[in-house]
Amino acid sequence: MPKIRSVMTKEVFTVSPDTGIIEAAKLITSKSVSVLVVGQQNKPVAVISERDIISGILNKKTKVKDIMSSEFRIISPNDKFADLSKSIRAGNVKRFPVVEGEKLVGLITETDVI
Repeated sequence: MPKIRSVMTKEVFTVSPDTGIIEAAKLITSKSVSVLVVGQQNKPVAVISERDIISGILNKKTKVKDIMSSEFRIISPNDKFADLSKSIRAGNVKRFPVVEGEKLVGLITETDVI
């Protein structure tokens, strides 16, 4: 049974809640990713997607903290892939920061699984 470590994206880009939305948009575009992890004191506290950024800009929001989503679940790189698949099929979580010890080591999104 594959473990999360074997399928996770290892290069994860982070922003703080006080980062400007335009700066986050530039980062998501320049790195060609669809999700950024919002970190505070080296811990994931939220995630933001391209859609969140576009909505924030259209609604004249200025900071990541105004658009960040707490709909995510932290997982371990040693968790089983089957358990992750169940969470995705349940439909309540689509983004999974991967944390080992106290360190963010990866990210898995719904599209990584499909």
